Amino acid sequence: MSHKIEIILFIMFVVSFCFANRIIAKDSTPGGIYIIGPDVSPDSTDLTLLYYSPDAGTTLIIRDTFYFFAEGIAVDRVDSVLYLLTNAINISYDYGKSWELRDYCERRVPYAGNIPGEVLLGAFSFSHDFCETSVLGEMIGIDGPANCYAGSGQPGESYFVSMSGNLFYSWCYADTFIMTNNVGGANVTVGNLQGELWMRKRDSLFFSENYGSTFVYGGIIPIPFSHTIGECSDFDFIRGDTSGSLFICNTHINNVPMIGIFGGYIKICYTNDYGVTFNCVEHGWYDSTSSIENVPKLPKTNSILLFPNPFTNFIETNVPVVIYDISGKEVARGQGKLDLSKLSPGLYFAKWYEDREAISKKILKIK
Repeated sequence: MSHKIEIILFIMFVVSFCFANRIIAKDSTPGGIYIIGPDVSPDSTDLTLLYYSPDAGTTLIIRDTFYFFAEGIAVDRVDSVLYLLTNAINISYDYGKSWELRDYCERRVPYAGNIPGEVLLGAFSFSHDFCETSVLGEMIGIDGPANCYAGSGQPGESYFVSMSGNLFYSWCYADTFIMTNNVGGANVTVGNLQGELWMRKRDSLFFSENYGSTFVYGGIIPIPFSHTIGECSDFDFIRGDTSGSLFICNTHINNVPMIGIFGGYIKICYTNDYGVTFNCVEHGWYDSTSSIENVPKLPKTNSILLFPNPFTNFIETNVPVVIYDISGKEVARGQGKLDLSKLSPGLYFAKWYEDREAISKKILKIK
């Protein structure tokens, strides 16, 4: 009985470390989307994958396999350029097949701007040069940071939802804002034309054509937002190809290595009539009819030992590793048997180099 209780407590602890991320990004092709999600192949693992779909989610193609936690994805106005947030900003010039580190650029969730090389990073930081550098806006008139989104019009356009739920609009790289509405705790993303906004409150969808001054009800979102014990749930939405079109993505991640639960599922829904109707497709490791079953097998690395994971006080490794907390702060380094007893329970990242390539892996400390 005590063993069962320990497993239940561990699962509840894993659930407490589920994060909300920007998990979907849109390129300029009809139906072309990128998704960060779990491995939903038949022999699923605990790895995070970057998928590309050329057909609105019907087919998923693996572009990369991550050994680390990915918090956000964005596609530049140049389709071959992608931005990825992990413990730093990464950039790809080949559609997500290889990455370059941009650790000197502001570490924030990326949102692509309106011209090539322009990316909005988190609350009020812009880059104009493909994340070579970033600059901070003055944030005049804002009552506290929360979430920010690049607009659909001119360069430097952005929207900002403050901690108090106020929606602001800016047209000058986060230097000056005007408040247009109060949206409470809603999630917001931009539409395809200047002034267009989508908003989600709980399970309801709303649309605005006037910079968020007023919203029109668009219906119920056909994706559940609850999840069971042992699952992490992420929800995100991104504009489609035309005015009134929207992609919605929900990922459920089962990742409890202690009892051998991996994988999960990905659900993508699309509307082109302002939320009146949706077309949805779902991919899951348990679904033998899913089109994901034809995805190439994942590469597996057997040369690196890093165990146990989860751990309590010690972890063993056969290569030199550096341990970071979720804020990116280094907390330990070494090789062999590492004493991590002074660390607080929680999620950490172990980083090492393999064939000159930086590799990171999630590790979890439990009591």
